[in-house]
Amino acid sequence: MERGKVMDDLTRVLLSGVAHSQRMSQHFATELLKEVRHGEPVYLTRAVDGITLKQHFRTMGRQPEVSPESLREKADELFTALDWLRGKGYFHADLTLENIMIDRSSGKLVLIDLESIQRLDAGTQEMSANGLRELKELLAHHLGD
Repeated sequence: MERGKVMDDLTRVLLSGVAHSQRMSQHFATELLKEVRHGEPVYLTRAVDGITLKQHFRTMGRQPEVSPESLREKADELFTALDWLRGKGYFHADLTLENIMIDRSSGKLVLIDLESIQRLDAGTQEMSANGLRELKELLAHHLGD
């Protein structure tokens, strides 16, 4: 039941972000829909038309979706959005190239797998900081920084 409470609270945070800070919340698949299946809440996010960063980096030499310069800028925007999320008391526990998509319509980087978002507390501070640092290092490696 605790997971359902976290997702209910997260839904409110992200939807408040839509109302108050479109710039931050657009980096999350924010159109959450709560359904109850077999007595348990299930959360569905909007579909993102695009490819994952992992797919992008695999094909970058042949047919890049986004230039490295543009990707650096978009990554900075995503990290600002992740800092915003941390400021709201949450963090994404699975920051991988598979969980970040390039949205074809907006060109934005969009974080998916919102089920991996957890409450930020004294016990998760280090895990959250490590996840952000590792993602920054991974992107720098792929972008040749």
